[in-house]
Amino acid sequence: DITGTKCNALIYSEESELIINAPDGLTLNSNSAGYGVMMGISGAKVTVNGSTDITVKGTGISAASDVTLGTKDSDTHKFTTGETAVSNGGKITINGSLTAVSANGTGLSAGGNVIVTKDATISSKSSAISNGGSVTIGGNADLTSEKDCGISAPGKIILGSDDKATHKIKAYDIAITNGSDIIVNGSLTAESVDGAGLSTGGNIEITKDATVTSKDTAISNYGNVIIGGNATVKVEDGDGISAIGTVTMVSGTWDIDASGTAIKAGEGITYPTDTHTITTPEGGKIDKVMQDRNEVYVVTDANGTIAKHAIIKVQNAVTPDDPTNPDNPVNPDNPANPDNPTTPTTPTDVVVPETGDSSNAMLWTMLAVCSGVALCGAVVLSKKRKHN
Repeated sequence: DITGTKCNALIYSEESELIINAPDGLTLNSNSAGYGVMMGISGAKVTVNGSTDITVKGTGISAASDVTLGTKDSDTHKFTTGETAVSNGGKITINGSLTAVSANGTGLSAGGNVIVTKDATISSKSSAISNGGSVTIGGNADLTSEKDCGISAPGKIILGSDDKATHKIKAYDIAITNGSDIIVNGSLTAESVDGAGLSTGGNIEITKDATVTSKDTAISNYGNVIIGGNATVKVEDGDGISAIGTVTMVSGTWDIDASGTAIKAGEGITYPTDTHTITTPEGGKIDKVMQDRNEVYVVTDANGTIAKHAIIKVQNAVTPDDPTNPDNPVNPDNPANPDNPTTPTTPTDVVVPETGDSSNAMLWTMLAVCSGVALCGAVVLSKKRKHN
């Protein structure tokens, strides 16, 4: 727990690596310090084994190489800075959740990859995250940039780890821009005041609902676009969804309202089922047309005019009300073996009523058998004598 005044850095090191073991957490607080942690030589690394809470006038952590904070997902990291929260030339790995407020700088600025294993909440004047590699946020992402982009990275961007995650990106410029794929696990709300919503050189996949509001094109990429749930898009000056590849609706309702083309796809607009309805425009359909000297798939009205506003509903396959075990089952009330079966039930224990006769039934049975045998013998002998 370090508090300082009239100092350039609360912690300064010229070693190649600074390791701070802080099982109870590292707290740095100065209203005048230019740096919370400053590494004075090139290639230096910073590792903090524990939670962090850094409040400084300038930059929270500045290093030429990798910065690693925390050791487990339950660790928490808080930055309140006048400039960039964490700035380095290598990779930033934050184990646990992050809350960063940068009054005049960037949230996270790295030369390599940025990894936050749990939730990330960043509010900054410049980009919330700007780096030279990929970006992975394992939990919910809530990013706000007052004057720049939400996330700007050349590599792959992955938000969330399951469909329960919710992500909010609000930026003055492009909400999310990169040169590779954007994968959003969960739902996304993206807003751009003066730029595009999502712009990438790869594919875009959002597993649940998507709400994008932007001045320029809401979703623009050089690959495929897949949205797993409802999509609501509002564009002031541009297209709604523009993809070089295919645009795929998985389920739900899409409401795309743009000043340009509502949906434009170079390789097709597809659905996983044959059941879909275009309610806007009236008589709407998917057409292949020439636009800007390229063949593209768009939504048109009954007259073939390209739609600026399109509402499409996709219905998933529904399990019928007559399930495998219906109300009228395979074994009905009138079964294959009715109350009068082919082989009636014969009880194993039969009670014989009393007759009052106490004589030995077995004795009389034996006498009857012997009499029968004697009678047969007499008949045979009589026939033999007659023959002779």
